Amino acid sequence: MMKKNLLAFTVSLLMVLMTAVPAFADSAQYVYDQAGNIKQESEDNLNDLGDKIYKETGIAVVYVDYEGDKESSDYIDKISESYSGSCIIMIHNLKTNKVLTRPYGKAKKAFDDSRCDKLFDIYNEASTYAGGCEDYMKQAEKFLITSGYAKDNQSQEQATEETETTATEITEAEETTEATLPQEIPSQRIADRLVDKADLLTDAQEAQVLEELNELSQEKQKDVVIYFADHFNEATVADAADDYYDYNGFGYGPEREGILMYVCMDTRDIYFSTCGPETIGQFTDSNIQSMVGTVGSYLTNEDYIGACEKYMDEVDYYTVHHFNTVLSGIIFIILSIVGAVTGSTRVARERRKLVSVRYQYNADDYLKAGSYQCAYANETFIRTDVSRIYDPLPDDDDRSSGGSSTHVSSSGTTHGGGGGKF
Repeated sequence: MMKKNLLAFTVSLLMVLMTAVPAFADSAQYVYDQAGNIKQESEDNLNDLGDKIYKETGIAVVYVDYEGDKESSDYIDKISESYSGSCIIMIHNLKTNKVLTRPYGKAKKAFDDSRCDKLFDIYNEASTYAGGCEDYMKQAEKFLITSGYAKDNQSQEQATEETETTATEITEAEETTEATLPQEIPSQRIADRLVDKADLLTDAQEAQVLEELNELSQEKQKDVVIYFADHFNEATVADAADDYYDYNGFGYGPEREGILMYVCMDTRDIYFSTCGPETIGQFTDSNIQSMVGTVGSYLTNEDYIGACEKYMDEVDYYTVHHFNTVLSGIIFIILSIVGAVTGSTRVARERRKLVSVRYQYNADDYLKAGSYQCAYANETFIRTDVSRIYDPLPDDDDRSSGGSSTHVSSSGTTHGGGGGKF
């Protein structure tokens, strides 16, 4: 009797365990909207999309947003434990506006640093949190399928079709107003003065350059910033640089003084974006073109730490040189005026001492009285002389030489700047 009861208990326990696993899989959550930025209907559709991806690939694609002081890295590690360690998680802390994307277990094979950066870029380009989450999950699914994680032999076209169907459902749910990603200029800086998305510097070099940038920025009272990108999504590199500067809250004081060196490795572009009247005045068009040549030569030679150091040297030089040039010009003008007035007065005084004969205003003063008699006087026209001098209009380029051209960015901020290829 005891053995029968034990056997019955064992069978019952196995049945419970066997039914528990599918139940967990069917009700698994992949989207944790703790900040309340996604409508419930959209969140349900996103969880359905996550469930489909998990069934196709065996890898969980998870999204979390929250607002708090807890470190994202600690938080994300605990969440990964709920998915048996094989997952990729994107976590967005709205308080710090920082996004962390990290693969775990088998997912590491499909997601290297460049793919994680791509997922962030796609998420960041969306206009709503739900839209960004959807785009992130769809792209993660594509990466998993192309990396060989599909459980069956269904074609990628079929997987794409199913993804598009889910996307349509999410889009319909988003017809009403959703919370949007931040589009205004932050009131304070939210990014480091050095960001190396292209992974060109070692960790030690990054720490060294960042420290030097912080010191230089404090000394000059302007943000001195470097951004290495592997690609950009804006229409031009100027738009990418200006938007990066504006929407990361860079700039000292109400005029938001600062300069950014933006380097894109995909297009081989180097661009300097300036902001604030003082900085724009210091870095004229000709100065910036000179920097493109000097700093760009280091990039061409793949000396990326050297390019950072040269850029900081150039910033230091032009900020000091511009001040000295203006000051020297003012002093020169004042001394020239004083010297001209003093010199002309003294020369005139000495000259009068040397002249014994004075200028006479009438010709009669030079004649001896009664010595010359004019019986007849007449005026006769002889010829006409016309002199012509060529005076061309100034060329447009000549009118801007020596100054700083400006433009307005997408945020409405006035920027100077320029760039080239390396």
